Amino acid sequence: MTQGPSLFWLPLLTVGVAAGCAPFEDVPITRCAAVFESGNGTEVGINQTFPGDEVAQSFTPSFNETVSAIDIPLRRVGTLTGVGINLRLVNDSGGNPATANLATAAFAVSDVTLSTSFQVVTFTLDTPVALLTTQTYWIRLEGDYGQSSTNYVAWRSNSGGGYAGGKAAYETAVDDTFVSTLLPSHDLLFRMGCEES
Repeated sequence: MTQGPSLFWLPLLTVGVAAGCAPFEDVPITRCAAVFESGNGTEVGINQTFPGDEVAQSFTPSFNETVSAIDIPLRRVGTLTGVGINLRLVNDSGGNPATANLATAAFAVSDVTLSTSFQVVTFTLDTPVALLTTQTYWIRLEGDYGQSSTNYVAWRSNSGGGYAGGKAAYETAVDDTFVSTLLPSHDLLFRMGCEES
């Protein structure tokens, strides 16, 4: 597997890198259980303008592999202090994210921990998860701050899609109900379960 352009993966910050999931630019990668790293300069705001406070990306693993961390390119828009981004790894349920957690992780957001430029944030899972190629999963990210069009966290995306193993979706005003109406062709960038060459 070739690495994506550094334009899309900027290793400005790596928090709690887990064994087997190398920083994107530091070590050549031979394969990843699941990865999509082809951004095109677009982004999706978490708790920005969608009715709910979550956005999500589904994925289908290329290999059966146990993962303990998920790397996601994020940036801060505006000012956020004393808030967090919460990650939930869940199964697919009829084409939407399930409600039961397979694993969770959190990242504290401030002017110090998250730049206004995209950087790779590693979410270390509270429990390792054995991914299967026969199963579709979802990464759910939620901001624990009030909805705002000026102060939020953005997730790097590709507005033209490009990831065949999943899709992006956002939460409606009804908790745990997701649709992709406003994100019909988006895919959100992520990487997990990577092995060094």
